Amino acid sequence: MPMVLINFWAVGESELLLGLIVLLGMMAIILRIQAWQQAMHSPTSTSPTGMPATLPEFTRERRRFTRRDGTPVAVRILDNSTQSVIEDAVILDRSQGGVRIAVPDQLPIGTEIQIRVQNAGEVVPWVLAIVRNLRFHENRYEIGCEFDGIPPSKALETFG
Repeated sequence: MPMVLINFWAVGESELLLGLIVLLGMMAIILRIQAWQQAMHSPTSTSPTGMPATLPEFTRERRRFTRRDGTPVAVRILDNSTQSVIEDAVILDRSQGGVRIAVPDQLPIGTEIQIRVQNAGEVVPWVLAIVRNLRFHENRYEIGCEFDGIPPSKALETFG
């Protein structure tokens, strides 16, 4: 009979130890999450305006692809909703995921467009894109466009 009691307590101790390990692990995870949230919401230093002077490294760039500047390239834009063509548009920078284009008039965010270099022949296909960003800058509008799918490489090469 005394052996049965000893075995019972031995099992209880192992369960207690396992429970303690799980509890400590959960506490460590909670502390890590709290530290991460605090780092996200508290700037390291502030400017005179009260805004963060610097942002944490992981919040500076949200793009999946590196943006490249280059020689501005004149393009034609076809607005799919109105079927109107914008002739005097210029690509300012580009990436594998999209382009930033200077245009004379605003295009609403969400507009589906097609882009092609102005002097490209019919051999070069139109590139489908969606306007994701719009801002007015130096007497013109700049639209940030995300490619709709993977554009043909032949068309991308003409963008510079």
